[in-house]
Amino acid sequence: MNPRTVWVLVISTFLVVILYAISQGGLLAWHLFGFLAVVIGLGLLMQLSPMHRIRVTRTVTPGPYYAGQSLIMTLNVSCSTRWLWPYVMIQDELPEELGLMDPTFIVHRLPPRGTSLSYQIPDLKRGVWDLKQVRLSTGDPFGLFRHSLTVDIPQKLVVWPKIVSLSASQLSALFWQGTNPARHLTRQHATYLRGVRDYVAGDRLSHVHWKTSARTGVFKVKQFEPQTLPQCTIVLDRACQFSPQEWEIALSVAASFVSQALQSKDAIGLMALDVPRAKVGPATGPSPFAAMMNFLSTLPYTTTTNATVEAGVKDMARRVIITTAERVQVWQNLRDGLVVIGPGALQDLDDLPHYLNGAPSMHRGPS
Repeated sequence: MNPRTVWVLVISTFLVVILYAISQGGLLAWHLFGFLAVVIGLGLLMQLSPMHRIRVTRTVTPGPYYAGQSLIMTLNVSCSTRWLWPYVMIQDELPEELGLMDPTFIVHRLPPRGTSLSYQIPDLKRGVWDLKQVRLSTGDPFGLFRHSLTVDIPQKLVVWPKIVSLSASQLSALFWQGTNPARHLTRQHATYLRGVRDYVAGDRLSHVHWKTSARTGVFKVKQFEPQTLPQCTIVLDRACQFSPQEWEIALSVAASFVSQALQSKDAIGLMALDVPRAKVGPATGPSPFAAMMNFLSTLPYTTTTNATVEAGVKDMARRVIITTAERVQVWQNLRDGLVVIGPGALQDLDDLPHYLNGAPSMHRGPS
């Protein structure tokens, strides 16, 4: 019921009781008068309560956060003013896509030092979620009057796609051999000696060239040829029609490749066909890794696209294409490594290591 309507009804009843008590008298009339006076007093007490002095902050467990994992959130509530609240209801308003009804807590006493209220989101969904408001409300013991306040706590929750563990050899075979079988690992450490140079503080003692140092009387260290890192770009083929489930698998496959490349220190890039401006060039290290995972988190599912094969990918040296069976023929002519999503190919992310261990024909998808 509308709060204004409640006030009108209670005050109208109160006036009727007063007139009845004055005109007729009697113990019952005065008892009703006293009861309604208490109700109105409690209502005024609730409306005058200093809820604006309640401070609420939201904290989350340290990230990063991956799809499918659980997440613990904590609401820290404190108030600098003591007040006779029968209760305070605290409700965190979450996006519906997270699949969790707004967590609600009821606190009967707010300690001066505050209190912490925790809840868990059991199954995170990939995406960038805006956490905005926390609603505070209180009322009288009879449930007639309510007083509420909305506290804005803007916060972004970035959930990366789910990943599975891969080996360096699986990644190397797909990146560098494409549809041909891998005879040996492509990544090798540089061992070719290019020359010697003066010792600099911080150089490893194992790199000291002792013969040259003894002959010249000055410490000399070996200088090797710079190591060449593999470079590859993951391309999400959004020109094909993924189902919502297949699209999430495709993003998770790309995220798994990026994660393993970080561990192997391989330079890897990422792009989607219809988002060429947002692509991340081949690089290695934590910062490019975070940029690529954030990029994957923001890609929405769509059923319409203007993507074409010519959209800035033909000039790339090496590519791994994540596509569907309907588009395999388009990419086979370019001799790229393929990961095919859908019936007859990869249908479950947990099967990705087995899929990559399969024969080269498996990477080409169903015939």
